[in-house]
Amino acid sequence: MENDTIVTMSVSRVALVTGGTRGIGFAIARRLAQEGFSVAISGRTADSVRRGVAALAAAGASVRGFPADARSEKDQKQLIDSVEHELGRLDVLVNNAGIGDFERVDRVEP
Repeated sequence: MENDTIVTMSVSRVALVTGGTRGIGFAIARRLAQEGFSVAISGRTADSVRRGVAALAAAGASVRGFPADARSEKDQKQLIDSVEHELGRLDVLVNNAGIGDFERVDRVEP
């Protein structure tokens, strides 16, 4: 059985997971926290970031959240600067945020 305990370390590595507020990104952030990382997550809205941070923190993770739109170069540069400023370093970057034009498959033409 997999261990769901989150380990906290006094001097830990720092990981940033873009799109870490839900789905695969959230699972990656949780696993990194379980491995002892301090985790930063980003999401498109402040509300989604608050929910993601709250869920990870409730499980014992050392986590910070930052709203940032993956489509905005300015937001992404600010995101990296914020993580480095607030957490002191950045060791791992997981570019998970998905961007694109989404449409139902039955409405897409070749």
